[in-house]
Amino acid sequence: MLKLNPAPAEPEVRAIDFAAIDRAMVRARRERAAAYRAWAGLVAGWLRARVVEPLRRTRQRRVDLDVLLSLDDRTLADIGLQRGQIKAMVHSGVPLRRPAPQPAIGPALATTGLAAADPAPAAVAREAEDFSKAA
Repeated sequence: MLKLNPAPAEPEVRAIDFAAIDRAMVRARRERAAAYRAWAGLVAGWLRARVVEPLRRTRQRRVDLDVLLSLDDRTLADIGLQRGQIKAMVHSGVPLRRPAPQPAIGPALATTGLAAADPAPAAVAREAEDFSKAA
């Protein structure tokens, strides 16, 4: 004999919780926005390191080179450079060694104590004194 299956039970009808759906959607939007911000930060950092900074350094090198090339030989000598060293110094980014400063008086006079004392402090003091009397 053939058995018949009983009729399936009616599914339970529940009320839809729209507030819970809205909360889940808001949370999903926040998480997606946070993911986009993190991704944008990574892309911006990569662009800054790989594109912007090298361009900025290249531009700064050009400006430095133009400024140094516009100086006359005497000014270059004052800062310890020769015209032929400018490009190498600018492109390497390593400052060149300055030559050791030469004493204003001969070494023999400096060791014997016969060198004249520096008149600058006394002259400055006299000038300041004259200025205060005039005022």
